[in-house]
Amino acid sequence: MVQPRFVRPTALSPSSGAGEPNSSNLYVANCGPAVGLSHDAIAAVFSSFGEVNGVYPADESGVRVIVSFADPFSAKSAKEALSGRPCPDLDGRTLHIRYSVLQSPSQTQVGDCVPVSLSGSDLNIPGLFLLPDFVTAEEEQQLLAAVDTQPWIGLAKRRVQHYGYEFCYGTRNVDTKNRLGELPPFVSPILQRISLFPNLDYDPASLNLDQLTVNEYPSGVGLAPHIDTHSAFEDCIFSLSLAGPCIMEFRRYSASTWKVASTTDDEEKPDTSTCIKKALYLPPRSMLLLSGEARYAWNHYIPHHKIDKVKDKVIRRSPRRVSFTLRKHQTMTFKFNCADATKDRIKIKTSHIESVLRNPTDHRKSMKTYTIITAQHETPTNCDLRKKKIGFIAEILPLEKLSNTPFAPPVVMLLFMNNLTLMNRSLRPNKRGFRQQMFNNTLIHLPRPIIPTFTSYRACRKILSKRMSTAMEPKVRKFESVEGADLSSISKPDGIRFRLVSYNILAQVYVKSSVFPHSPPACLKWKARSHAILSVLKKLQADIFCLQEVDEYDCFYRKNMESLGYSGIYIQRTGQRKRDGCAIFYKPSCAELVTKERIEYNDLLNSVKADSVSCSGQKIETSNEAKGDEKAKDSGKDSRDLNDPQVRLKRDCVGIMAAFRINKPFHHIVIVANTHLYWDPELADVKLAQAKYLLSRLAQFKTLISDEFECTPSLLLAGDFNSIPGDMVYSYLVSGYTKPAETIEEAPVPMCSVYGVTRGEPKFTNCTPGFTNTLDYIFFSPSDSIKPVSILQLPEPESPDVVGFLPNNHHPSDHLPIGAEFEISPE
Repeated sequence: MVQPRFVRPTALSPSSGAGEPNSSNLYVANCGPAVGLSHDAIAAVFSSFGEVNGVYPADESGVRVIVSFADPFSAKSAKEALSGRPCPDLDGRTLHIRYSVLQSPSQTQVGDCVPVSLSGSDLNIPGLFLLPDFVTAEEEQQLLAAVDTQPWIGLAKRRVQHYGYEFCYGTRNVDTKNRLGELPPFVSPILQRISLFPNLDYDPASLNLDQLTVNEYPSGVGLAPHIDTHSAFEDCIFSLSLAGPCIMEFRRYSASTWKVASTTDDEEKPDTSTCIKKALYLPPRSMLLLSGEARYAWNHYIPHHKIDKVKDKVIRRSPRRVSFTLRKHQTMTFKFNCADATKDRIKIKTSHIESVLRNPTDHRKSMKTYTIITAQHETPTNCDLRKKKIGFIAEILPLEKLSNTPFAPPVVMLLFMNNLTLMNRSLRPNKRGFRQQMFNNTLIHLPRPIIPTFTSYRACRKILSKRMSTAMEPKVRKFESVEGADLSSISKPDGIRFRLVSYNILAQVYVKSSVFPHSPPACLKWKARSHAILSVLKKLQADIFCLQEVDEYDCFYRKNMESLGYSGIYIQRTGQRKRDGCAIFYKPSCAELVTKERIEYNDLLNSVKADSVSCSGQKIETSNEAKGDEKAKDSGKDSRDLNDPQVRLKRDCVGIMAAFRINKPFHHIVIVANTHLYWDPELADVKLAQAKYLLSRLAQFKTLISDEFECTPSLLLAGDFNSIPGDMVYSYLVSGYTKPAETIEEAPVPMCSVYGVTRGEPKFTNCTPGFTNTLDYIFFSPSDSIKPVSILQLPEPESPDVVGFLPNNHHPSDHLPIGAEFEISPE
């Protein structure tokens, strides 16, 4: 027997004179079988107010019921007497009651009486194909388990994951400049099977799907009618349904049903009463293909239902449904008129634009093609066409190629603004008069007929200020094999890999224009730098990050790194005015934190005797004259007697050690240490003492882990050592691996530099006007169980992104990130 369905009353529900819904049904919360109250017991209590027709479950929770009376007056009496009050006859529970109305049978039909088909061919929509049982039940569970280990992005009613390229819901487009990497390995079997998809009109080799969006829909959550953005994705769209079924409805609207506002950015509103509707049942593990007409002409829509009706059979949706949507991002010139392209820019070729501008009468049709389309079949006015055309051409063509075109005055004015912006960035004027002088000087180089266009500096001032505020565009290089071969070709079948990156991110407390006068002011702002640093970390895709100079850990880095799927440990410097420290972020899906220890180099005060540090007999000068940016970033030299070891050794530097169990398949333990040694080259003996203390603590920590877990852990040491290759600190750190000089004692643990033993140390990792050299390293203890297989590439001194020193618009820190990918083999 099908139970009646009740819903919350709406404004259209009949009401009594007192303004209450004229309903004989009550929705009662906080009582039901789940809390030990049977429907009969509930009916007995409510029957004291009138005749009760029945008690029904309101949902699957077991703590909410519907009490149906024979008349609305009894329902009103019960609500006034029991709502918001403890009921002694129902175990003293406080009941929360509101009215409910019986839903008519016509309202319970799925999709407004749209017949539901079980086969894609029944819809007769060209380009739509449905393949049931595309994956097996076992493969379904494997795919669900794989995505559940990755971080989700929460939207209003569902959660998503993006791979390959991120889809931006605000702009309805993909950010092609921010590649997230290759598609994950767990979708490789799907991609191979797609190439064998029947009815595929495309060459499988040409599909090259490179974008995956994983959607998780809770029960009752659907999807608004839409067409996937034409200019963002190419023709074929594949959607794999997992964990539960749903109804997908397809709607085709006529051109007259769209109400377009030409002067606003409001979204178009379709009139659903004059459209063609068709519905299709998507069973679990089925693959849907939309291409051609089905892709471009039909909106697809998932109703927001918890219960679907298919062929007179009621199907309750599962608590969770997951879809894998595979697409290829658009790389060709966009040629379609569609409402979804309201904010898209059209990709055009420079050579053809020049032809269009020089001969506008021969290219009227082309000019319309290149405009930003505002709606279906909408033709902008000539004025709008010209403005929109010029608006993005000005960012592509140089000044000299447009100075004599029919559109020269307005185009050159915008190009002139770009040119002036570059001059301002280079010379960094800070006075209005000097900027006015530059403006006038630039006019001299423009053709004479164009000069009257720029008579008003004040009129262009607003545009100029906007053009001077440029967003940072972080640049991250790729990892390359240490053997010069494809990484997969040097991998052992049973080995596992993880990626470690070390990065001094430059604490914001040290960022001052006086310290970095060479840097564009915009890239020194915390808002710009913080987002740029996160962008760099996201692009590096490391399993373990060792970060130095972290000074906004609790309020920024921890929560943002957690949103990217990382957990973190942190130690702050010990000085009263020191706000930065060292942090290790790791992916729990890759590594499990076993234990950790702090390293505070001020402990040398207690463990090192006064004569253990070689001090010169002459008092060291402590002037504040800067000899590099590291010195300027710190609080200045100590004005006390540096010949006193108690003063000399107290530098407030710290480090952190952590033991990680690498997850699967053989749970190898890796010790990762992250540190930041003192900067001053005049206190090289202090840095050497810190390095010795560091390796002694690391050796003790290794012994502790070995004894407790009966294993041989691998050692990794990363950080900013403020030491160049070949100096005392560097030589000591590698002395256990290479034969040390007579003046250098051997380290307690053998360590070698990843870059040093593979491609050679980089030419620089720190790049400022006062100092450019290598200060950052990743050391590892060589063994048969771990080896580096790839390293992060670093720029050459003449690379455009580092010319002019750091930080800049491409690098948010004065240091460069370094990284290595390690492979672990069974012991």
